[in-house]
Amino acid sequence: MDLNPTPEQKMLRDAAQKYFRAEYRFDERARYVAQQGVQLHGGVGMTEELDIGHYFLRLTLFEKADGGIDHHLQRFAQRQREELGTPR
Repeated sequence: MDLNPTPEQKMLRDAAQKYFRAEYRFDERARYVAQQGVQLHGGVGMTEELDIGHYFLRLTLFEKADGGIDHHLQRFAQRQREELGTPR
C-alpha cells in the first residue's frame, strides 16, 4: 500500500472499488431475479418452452463470466482492508 498515492492512483483505486461494488450488486440482483422467475414458473421455468429459462441461463452466465459474486465481494473487501490498513 502506497502511503502517499498520487491523484491518479487514488482515482484508479476509487474506480476499482466502484467497479467491484457494482459487479457484486449486479450479480446479486441478477441471481435473485433469475431464481424468482424460475420459482414463479415452477419446473416449466427451466424448460425451453418459456423465455425465463433462457434468461436464467444468461444471467447465470453473466454472473460467472467475471468471477461471480464471491470473487467481487472478496476483491471489494481486500481493497477496503488495503485502504484502511487493516490485516486480513
